[in-house]
Amino acid sequence: MCGRMSAALLGLAAGILSLWLQGALAFAQLEEAPTHQVYIATYRGCEEVCQAFKSYLTDRGLPVEFIERSIDRDVTRIPDLVKEVKGLRPDLLVTWGTAISLGMVGPYGTADSKRYVTDIPTVYLYVADPAGANLVERPDVSGRPNLAGANIQVPLEAQLRIMQSYHPDLQRIGVVYGANELNSVAAVTALRVAASLFDVEVVERQLELGPDGLPLPQSIEPSMQAIAETDPDFLVTVSSTFIIQNIETYTRAAVDAGLPVFTSAELPIRDGDAMLALFASLASIGQIAGYQAEQILRDGALPGELTTPSLQRFTLLINMPVALELERYPPMLVLQFAELMG
Repeated sequence: MCGRMSAALLGLAAGILSLWLQGALAFAQLEEAPTHQVYIATYRGCEEVCQAFKSYLTDRGLPVEFIERSIDRDVTRIPDLVKEVKGLRPDLLVTWGTAISLGMVGPYGTADSKRYVTDIPTVYLYVADPAGANLVERPDVSGRPNLAGANIQVPLEAQLRIMQSYHPDLQRIGVVYGANELNSVAAVTALRVAASLFDVEVVERQLELGPDGLPLPQSIEPSMQAIAETDPDFLVTVSSTFIIQNIETYTRAAVDAGLPVFTSAELPIRDGDAMLALFASLASIGQIAGYQAEQILRDGALPGELTTPSLQRFTLLINMPVALELERYPPMLVLQFAELMG
């Protein structure tokens, strides 16, 4: 009996030792795991999308050192960031928005390795239409060895169907934008094509540009008044750095001109006076980019070989104070599946 007890105790001790060794080994591996250096280039600091990206990686247990740089809305600073990235050679470069992404990695097909970052793994973040902006080859794949990202755009067909549900006699939509932004021009072209399939006319007004080639904020109000004369059923926002910078002025000028604003982004309705929005949340945009980054950092995936994922879940939000101000009450059908704000 004593022998059996000794054998049992020895077996128990061996089991405890084995578990201890496994835990020690796992801890040692965790301690020895290399820290990934991730360089994040942003337009106006690390906002909600950027924060969600960072949280995704840390929540997934990746040891990461973040290097954050903001151009503070000054695109002339982008070359300095390119120079710094080339010197630091981080494990991953993350570029926020269309302007910074194009400014740092260049357009699709570029071979200018002196001007752009072409040999460091890169994930673009919060780019509304990467294919339309000529950042990537096509929507499902970047076609560039060092570049990956995600599609965050709400399909245009879905946008038009929502507008049609809210206003069944949809005949005309308006767009006010700056022709200096290639992504805005591409978005208007795509909108015009999609709208034609619904027999919907697109009317547009281009904002006046200043000597520096950028839209003049003081041209927003007269542009809204001018397009209101064409009597569009909605004013539609398109991807634009300028519009986001001036979102309160832009949407308020539209409402003052009697125009209900439809948007496929969250900021124009959260921070501005857009009336109707169908959008992917800012958090989900950061998270899906984080998923791409995780595959590169943890799994060693090559950016150019990753399929470009698309967001599938969107939120429909109605700004009720604006709807009441414009006397554009939502129909019961829309109220059944929309969220109400205010």
